[in-house]
Amino acid sequence: MQDTGRLIFRVYTSDADIPVEGATVLIRQQEPPGRLLGVRVTNSSGETDPVELITPGRPEPDPGTYGAALDGTERHGGAPGL
Repeated sequence: MQDTGRLIFRVYTSDADIPVEGATVLIRQQEPPGRLLGVRVTNSSGETDPVELITPGRPEPDPGTYGAALDGTERHGGAPGL
């Protein structure tokens, strides 16, 4: 099964932070050939409907790692909680 993710775009004016209705957003693949993955138009809130994309798979967890703290540091080895 392939992993997927969703993108929602929000378009606002730069100075007044006012939503831009009717802006067209093109989503293209970064790598060549740069094929078009989706087109969305913003609503009155400046948001698009989600576009679902295939994402890289998650790496398998390291068997010595029990988790990661919120600051990005990892806890290793021993029993959980040690």
